[in-house]
Amino acid sequence: MTLVAFAAPILPGKREQWDAFIAEITGPRRNDFDESRRRLGVRERTFLQETPGGDVVIVTLEAENPLEAFGAIANADDDFTRWFVQQVLEIHGFDLRQPPEHPPHLIVDTGATSDGGTSLVDETARFPEMWAQLIRTRLKPGTGSELDRLSQLLRSSEEQGSGLLRSTMMRDQNDLDNLYMLVVFESEAKARAREADQNREVALRDARALMGDIFASPPEFTDLNVAADVVAASGGVTASGTGARDVLRRVVEEVLNGKDLSVIDEVFAPNFVEHEAFPGLPANREGTRQLFAMLHAGFPDLHVEVDDMVVEGDRVMCRETWHGTQTGEFLGIPPTGTEATWQVYDAVRVADGKAVEHWGLLDQLSVLQQLGVVPAPDATHA
Repeated sequence: MTLVAFAAPILPGKREQWDAFIAEITGPRRNDFDESRRRLGVRERTFLQETPGGDVVIVTLEAENPLEAFGAIANADDDFTRWFVQQVLEIHGFDLRQPPEHPPHLIVDTGATSDGGTSLVDETARFPEMWAQLIRTRLKPGTGSELDRLSQLLRSSEEQGSGLLRSTMMRDQNDLDNLYMLVVFESEAKARAREADQNREVALRDARALMGDIFASPPEFTDLNVAADVVAASGGVTASGTGARDVLRRVVEEVLNGKDLSVIDEVFAPNFVEHEAFPGLPANREGTRQLFAMLHAGFPDLHVEVDDMVVEGDRVMCRETWHGTQTGEFLGIPPTGTEATWQVYDAVRVADGKAVEHWGLLDQLSVLQQLGVVPAPDATHA
């Protein structure tokens, strides 16, 4: 993958239009924007830099050939692209359909090797005394949902200079009650000093209380000398808010609207848990596959529109509008030929780029009333 970046000053008097433009592509037109980039494998990031000389937008493009791919996107013939190109022309003063006279070129890349390639960075070169602990314990049944809170408490107890490089919490795929934590330090001396810090003990009080509530057994500690710690020069991929957003958008755009059930294995973890499983369906990834197949059979023209989406850490909450015509059997209801529109609320937890838990709320009564299975309130009192 190649990364390029370019800067585009906002023309005088155009800041309000730029704000409205961004509100559109992060709101009502977000699906169109994401699809235009995904189609050619481009990841785009946009930054706003306010300077004494005026506001500047900085854009990075990541793809196999980002400039060629972006040129193909900009020259697509659809309503969204035409609108997007016109907005850029008015706000920044240049035409995306024309190749730049002076394309950006790379000056410095700290992750590059002497021959221009991308290296892998061995962290032990920076911290030759790197030291780690593997912590193993077992959760009490039904307490896995408290791990996010525990992670937040542990994070808030850390201070700059503690020597902690990273802390990873993992659950056994074959037995989710088995919990492992890997904590990596700059050195054993730093780790021991951190343990002896009385201020941190006070900060850890709530975390230790929660551990007592959810851990079924005392933690077992294994001390490790780190032989190598190789990470990508870019810093690797983490489960971020953007990752959570992308997972849910792929479910909506590719699985539900695109009817591609094969994508389920790409965006749902093998240990996925469905907390709102339909009666008769397993509360796992396979049950979700069966539900989506039933929806597509009952509502072949099903379309889902994302109305609101909020990301917080590894969780994404979404409000959607679903619309479809029931021309096939659904949940034992014979085809009615009736169009129905209903609201759905989803909450998804993401780990390592895949959905691992889902909670949802569906306006089932409204659907059944629209399909004529349940009388509407006014018909009851007629």
